[in-house]
Amino acid sequence: MTLSACNGASIGNPFGAGPKEPPSLARKALDDGSPDLALNICNDILRTDPHNIDALVVRGDAYAGEHRIEDAASSYRAALAPNPSTNDPAANAARIGLGRITLASDPAAAEAIFADAVRHNPRDVTALNNLGVARDTQGRHTEAQEAYRQAIAVGVSRQASEVNLALSLAVSGHAAEGEQLLQPLLRDPTLTPQMRQNMAAVAAMAHDRATATALLQVDLTPDQVRDTLASYDRLYPQ
Repeated sequence: MTLSACNGASIGNPFGAGPKEPPSLARKALDDGSPDLALNICNDILRTDPHNIDALVVRGDAYAGEHRIEDAASSYRAALAPNPSTNDPAANAARIGLGRITLASDPAAAEAIFADAVRHNPRDVTALNNLGVARDTQGRHTEAQEAYRQAIAVGVSRQASEVNLALSLAVSGHAAEGEQLLQPLLRDPTLTPQMRQNMAAVAAMAHDRATATALLQVDLTPDQVRDTLASYDRLYPQ
């Protein structure tokens, strides 16, 4: 989805956004696919409250979705600037956002940012999952799996952590173990399309074409399923 930033001018805000509007309205606008409105609300808030951490994080998320990486990084860093050691949950969201936009270019730096988020809140499942991804990206699968297992142990929203763990196991040569871990999730209605596609990759690595096909068929057209299975055959030959 392409997002377009707002320069702070009025864009016909149906909520009547002004300096007193809470950052939660900006988050709702962003989640509802209205980044211009979200940025307008954030900019209105920040004009009178330039250190509002929640507004800075939402603005960073909107910029990140638009691939305006420098603007996003600036907003996330501004959220942390008043007190970088704060345990405010919004501050951890800023750390995670900053880590995510750093991951593609510098996985080691992203890992350090996610590790810092975990230090501030050892039960932050999102931080733990992203820490695992950063480690997997660097080929350190055993350490990545430790982070995913920590996230699972928290007991909140376990599906993403379990899928990440299974995928990490599969790419490190333990596909059968990864697929076994996913068995209880196969009929979980709360799975996202990305989770199902990752699960299909695990099944393909375990040479379970039937399960991979069934998972892909939920979200993809027949042609897309065929092409995806063909790519699995090339990547994971039997």
